[in-house]
Amino acid sequence: MRARIDGATPEVWYDLKTTSDTTPLKTFWRSVLEYQYDLQAAVYESAAEAADWPLHSLHFLVTQNAPPHACHVVTLPAAVMALARDRALRLLDDLQYRKDWDTWLPTDYGRVVELECPAFMKGGSDERGEW
Repeated sequence: MRARIDGATPEVWYDLKTTSDTTPLKTFWRSVLEYQYDLQAAVYESAAEAADWPLHSLHFLVTQNAPPHACHVVTLPAAVMALARDRALRLLDDLQYRKDWDTWLPTDYGRVVELECPAFMKGGSDERGEW
């Protein structure tokens, strides 16, 4: 897999991220989910291991793109990284399967699938207990 790290020292690999979050230490996890930074970290850690670098976690340098331009250095929890490593391996397995069988269409190709919707859209309550 291809990995292009923003920077490295003998002890740490790091990646720069900007955010509009006003409280990044409390809310940057949303960006991790949306942009799959956990998967990025898993791939980079695997690349470091393949290059015979010592095992370490990827550091994200998270900077606000608006005042006060706070900057935080964060790593992802071990449990999050374990799930990301498993997901990366499943994706690699899926890629190999698609290469072997020359199949690149979605798994639901040719079928009609009912859309999965949150409970509040079906008349239930949302996560705030409203509805």
